[in-house]
Amino acid sequence: MDCKKADIFIMKYLDGCLATDDAKKLNTHIKGCETCRGDFFMYDSIIKVVETATITEAPPNFECNVMEKINSLEMAFTKKTMDYTDFLLAVWGTFSILFGFGVVLSVNRQDILQYFSHNPVFSDYATTIDMLSVQAMQYLGNITAFVNNVFNAVYSSIEAVRFVFLGIVAVLFVVQYFVYRKEKVQL
Repeated sequence: MDCKKADIFIMKYLDGCLATDDAKKLNTHIKGCETCRGDFFMYDSIIKVVETATITEAPPNFECNVMEKINSLEMAFTKKTMDYTDFLLAVWGTFSILFGFGVVLSVNRQDILQYFSHNPVFSDYATTIDMLSVQAMQYLGNITAFVNNVFNAVYSSIEAVRFVFLGIVAVLFVVQYFVYRKEKVQL
């Protein structure tokens, strides 16, 4: 008999539902297994304590008093909904912490890598971290170059539009001048 089956038989025995043949098998197993024997005596002592315990009556209105206390606690701990500003503050705080951590890591990159390479726990990962940091710096450089190109393209487009806009304004000014002059002459 294995210990799992013995545990089931112990419960049945303590409930008084175990057949005689199964009780003999359980007795044989308990004699040879110290763990199951300990479990059996522990369960048996728990049942004896529960059977000999005196039953205490609850005071009058106990249930009503408990429910009133629960209801008063529920009112005190009503769930506060997160509004938009709380959410933005949480996002901003998280971003600030991560950004600060990133700045510290990028400024102290060589010191951190030196620490990792001399630490026996992290020495295997130092080269990987170095490669990743170099790759991250390359990606950051690529992103910076892309953003600069976008800004230069937008700036040159604005410059081109500015001359077109100034040309349109000049034409409108000339047209308005001749229209106004013509109206003044006719009066």
